[in-house]
Amino acid sequence: FGALVALWSSSAALVAIIGATNRSYDVTEARPWWKQRLTAILLTIGLALFILVSATLVVAGPELASWVASRVGLGAAFEWSWKILQWPVIFALIVTGFALVYYFAPNVEQDFIWLTPGSLVAALLWIAGSLGLRFYIVNFGSYNETYGAIGGVMVLLLWLYVSGLVLFVGAE
Repeated sequence: FGALVALWSSSAALVAIIGATNRSYDVTEARPWWKQRLTAILLTIGLALFILVSATLVVAGPELASWVASRVGLGAAFEWSWKILQWPVIFALIVTGFALVYYFAPNVEQDFIWLTPGSLVAALLWIAGSLGLRFYIVNFGSYNETYGAIGGVMVLLLWLYVSGLVLFVGAE
């Protein structure tokens, strides 16, 4: 039951994104509320899967490559290849996530195009914004010292704000 409540609550953010992309595309929402919410729920599930796969590749990718190389006997060349190739795979997942939002969220009839200028710009800006925010927090921010445990929540909200801004810049 808790997972369903979390899914419903998380999809509220995607409902807001649907409204914002409609404004970016200069269209009005004509879908019934249940269809809009179903779209938001499916986008929430899809984006959560992309985030989980991307995070797993970043965190456990090298260990997985070592494990596969030792089991299959591919050697160190496979490990180095994986360490290099995981980043284009992660970038492709990010671009695909943005492309899915830009395709399903607005109330327009359009063909699905995987690599659009908007999804490419949004992915590049999102990576740059995330790295810039990380650099600031590591070197200049003292949220934890100033605000204690709530500092982590503040950093997360700031990152979500940057991510939302990037999403809408790409939609425009």
